[in-house]
Amino acid sequence: AQKIEKPKCPLGYVVNPDMNMCYKLAAERITWRMARERCRMEDADLVTIETKLEQRWINQLARQSPDTRHCDFWTGATDKYAEGDWRWVANNNALSYSNWNHNEPNNGRGDEHCMQMLWVFNWAWNDAKCNYNNACYICEIPLGKI
Repeated sequence: AQKIEKPKCPLGYVVNPDMNMCYKLAAERITWRMARERCRMEDADLVTIETKLEQRWINQLARQSPDTRHCDFWTGATDKYAEGDWRWVANNNALSYSNWNHNEPNNGRGDEHCMQMLWVFNWAWNDAKCNYNNACYICEIPLGKI
């Protein structure tokens, strides 16, 4: 009898079985563009967060590791193509679920076009300067893509 291989996540990724997605929380602190490049090099992309359940699962994962417990994270959302029109870069979808922090997004100083999750606010979302180089990042890839 042939053994059917269950799809696995790439090395360094954690599976979310309910969503059939794999996530990697990287503690390296870099700019949004560099973070996206790192994910793309692994055939993944910056994370797309589409439900409260998914957000909660990611928060729990971040809390478990001392490396990422105090990280702000880049996500895959940006409005750099059209101000105020926030989209996930992985699929170009508009935000179906929202977890913005109080009074965000505010486009402070007029150039905040990339989304971060802020750990001090339990990873609520904030718009930040894309070239800010002090955030960790989350890559996401569908289970079995590789």
